[in-house]
Amino acid sequence: MGGSKIQTKVLEKSRKVEEEASLLEEKKGGTLSVEKEDPEAHLRETYSDPERSKPLSSPGYVPRPPEPSIPMDISQPKWSELSAAVRRARAAAAPGPNGVPYRVYKMCPKTLYLLWKLMRVAWRKQCIPVSWRRAGEVKGMINNYFADFKLSISTRNFTTEWQRLEKGIAMGCSISPLLFTMGFEILLIGAKQVVGGVRAPSGEKMPPLRAFMDDVTSILRTAPCTNRVLLRLEELTAWAGMQFKPSKSRSLSLRKGKLSGRTFSVNGQHIPTIQEESVKSLGRLYTSNLNDKGRGQEVLEQACNGLQQIDKSELPGRLKMWCVQFMLFPRLKWPLKMYNISVSTVDQIDRKANAYFRRWLGVPRCLSSVALYGKNKLNLPFSSIAEDFKLEKVRLVLELEGSQDPSVRAANQGLSTGKKWSASTSISQAISRQQHKDLVGSVQVGRAGFGWGKRDQRKVGLHYLGK
Repeated sequence: MGGSKIQTKVLEKSRKVEEEASLLEEKKGGTLSVEKEDPEAHLRETYSDPERSKPLSSPGYVPRPPEPSIPMDISQPKWSELSAAVRRARAAAAPGPNGVPYRVYKMCPKTLYLLWKLMRVAWRKQCIPVSWRRAGEVKGMINNYFADFKLSISTRNFTTEWQRLEKGIAMGCSISPLLFTMGFEILLIGAKQVVGGVRAPSGEKMPPLRAFMDDVTSILRTAPCTNRVLLRLEELTAWAGMQFKPSKSRSLSLRKGKLSGRTFSVNGQHIPTIQEESVKSLGRLYTSNLNDKGRGQEVLEQACNGLQQIDKSELPGRLKMWCVQFMLFPRLKWPLKMYNISVSTVDQIDRKANAYFRRWLGVPRCLSSVALYGKNKLNLPFSSIAEDFKLEKVRLVLELEGSQDPSVRAANQGLSTGKKWSASTSISQAISRQQHKDLVGSVQVGRAGFGWGKRDQRKVGLHYLGK
């Protein structure tokens, strides 16, 4: 009887977790009703590379990079390096090809130590076991790693045979993204040889091409320069066995500050313009309006819909607040950080969330927000979305100002948060207060003698002055 009660509680807990996860997302699902041979043929056609063994000749217009000035550390992996890498990784991160998640290594130090011993043996013998591959020198180890890289798909009815993975980036693999980035950098270097960048209003010269993994952005002054870059990219991608997808690309042409109907093409296919189809990149929506007007209302509607869905659930009030704090608000932080949204719009979201919080906690509607978020005797583990918004904007300003890339620092001019509050002003005031505290120095606190008491504020002030 005891075992059945425990099993029932576990099932009820898992059902509640699934219900919480589906509050803000549409339920998706389906059944793959095909024969086993069909997905196997699709995997074989999609992820096989018949020209894999064909050597690539270096294109003449790509300059050869200089020899590295600092030699690569090819010594055996150290315990401190492995433990630091596992400690930095998220527990919910995708596991590697062996299917073992990071949580096992975080919770079982002896298992991580055994893995470190096996890694040292593999490094010393220059040979990776076959069981590790599913999913000389460093070059030889990498070739050995990808020599038998395979995948399979499991459904309710069948499991496909192991298929060789010769294209793409495997989820959970730590080497594939690095190799792809290094190879794609060659394409960018070759394409930059035909054009130069434009100058920002601050005087900094912007690079003609910028990329994040396989997403490339080109900002040029004239249409002929754009056509030359597209033609060079066509040649380089064909040389590398890759190709662009014009349907997922967008073009924007401005003439004398107004939108122009000029279009471009790649691989003989038309690239849609922003006027025809909007595009979303890195969580930011780009439309023909070329401004963030209307984005604040969309975020407000998203917050209201999320609060209503959470309110309709059968969870108790404290869990509803948990869902808002750790499920809804994190989804709002990124658009609030990327778009130029005023503080007034964020205050509306904050007021609506506080109304739900008071009802869920069973407190009067006249209860001040200081009781919810203030540093009181009863300090609730929640934060205001308005305070999170200001924190994210301050982080964004500091990230742009502290960047080593001058073109990134030049992008710090277009941030706007309305008339009620400014991130730059708040940063300058905070630095001024720390500088003033450092100038004042240690003062007497209460009945203690001169120089006694907490000195954390003085350390922070010195830190700011040092920067």
